[in-house]
Amino acid sequence: MTNSELADLILAAQANKPLNEVLQLPAEADAAYTIKYQRRQAGMTQVELARKIGIEQSQLAKIENGSLKVSLNLLQKAMTVFGRSYIVKAL
Repeated sequence: MTNSELADLILAAQANKPLNEVLQLPAEADAAYTIKYQRRQAGMTQVELARKIGIEQSQLAKIENGSLKVSLNLLQKAMTVFGRSYIVKAL
């Protein structure tokens, strides 16, 4: 990570901006981060979101920490709960 990228991260954190607005993450990491970020913004627990999208809390925890890949179907369900869309960006 360059000094410029690090500075951008610090400024983003201070402005409460999502990490993925500052850094381009790999698609799977971006999707997992977005779910976690939106869940926290909505003030939801993992248990609450997991129930709404039809999975176990332990699965959601693994998705959010990157140890389990999120399917497009599950991503779509989560974003529907948040009333948001998700755009897959070109590299």
